[in-house]
Amino acid sequence: MHPLLIVLVGVAFVLGGILVLRLHAFIALVLAALAVATLTPTGALRRYAQARVWEGEWSASRAERFVSAAAPERVAEAFGATCGQLGILIAMAAVIGRCMLESGAADRIVRTALRWLGEARAGLAFVASGFVLGIPVFFDTVFYLMIPLAKAVRVRTGANYLLYVLTIVAGATMAHSLVPPTPGPLLVAESLGIPLGTMILVGCLIGLVSSSVGYGFACWLNRRFDVPLRATDDVSLEALQGWTSRDESQLPPTWLSLLPILLPVGLIASQAVAGTFVEDRGGPVAAWIRFFGNKNAALVLGAGIALFTLAWQKRAGPKQLARSVESALASGGVIVLITAAGGAFGSAIRQSGVAETMTGLAHELSPLWA
Repeated sequence: MHPLLIVLVGVAFVLGGILVLRLHAFIALVLAALAVATLTPTGALRRYAQARVWEGEWSASRAERFVSAAAPERVAEAFGATCGQLGILIAMAAVIGRCMLESGAADRIVRTALRWLGEARAGLAFVASGFVLGIPVFFDTVFYLMIPLAKAVRVRTGANYLLYVLTIVAGATMAHSLVPPTPGPLLVAESLGIPLGTMILVGCLIGLVSSSVGYGFACWLNRRFDVPLRATDDVSLEALQGWTSRDESQLPPTWLSLLPILLPVGLIASQAVAGTFVEDRGGPVAAWIRFFGNKNAALVLGAGIALFTLAWQKRAGPKQLARSVESALASGGVIVLITAAGGAFGSAIRQSGVAETMTGLAHELSPLWA
């Protein structure tokens, strides 16, 4: 079967499974990966394996085992490889985000940004805090966390509700799309072999620019439309007014609230910098930097600090901490499964030889059409 047709079958499985049959994304991706792997001819598998041998990634015996393996075995191998690369990172990021929400650390970050910038520049505060929180916390959680804050500020200021909502979206989506350890950027960094520290730095730089553009668009749109604040079933306007007078002594300090985010980022970046400033790369200092600068170790340490913050702020005992971790891993585990299934689907597509087919088609096109 032609590689492009194989890919179309896989895409049809994903879209049809999710949109038509309403299957879970994990199941749809696994079925699509199995379909693509089953339809891929042996010749394409041999070319893929030979390319890995030429690049020095595989031995000849490893290539032969790959070609002779059944389609489900190849899918399971790619699933496990992706999970091994990202599983710990996503799970620890979920724990950090959950603990920041329950301890009040996320609330503290938003309030500090509002205090520093002032309510007159609340839009900037929302885009900045949304960007910071969008790194360890999943976007939907950030959105649901900060929307009550936007409503509360709207109650105080009496205007600009659309601006507050759009700036939350601008900051959180850019961080979630560009800065690890969120799953998407993490998978891109692993797939392209980009050092995680470099991905974080470049993602932050690009994210700041794109968030600024989003902020400008939100200001422009806010001047043209007036979206009123309405009471909802879950939150009344009276409850929002009571929230604005909440005692800040119930929240952790700002430095401790930011530590679960900034410390892992700093440790991961230190591993990249250490190669320049540490002369004895085989010495104990370099060994410690490699250990704590490892992305998995850095995220585990950040999760430990987030758990400590929750235990200290809420006087949480072992049972409450266990429930928080269990809840975080339940949500993070779904992301791990979907991401790993997506990695298996992507690997099956690469093995089908579609990249070589597209390259050949591009060479056949005239320069004008290209």
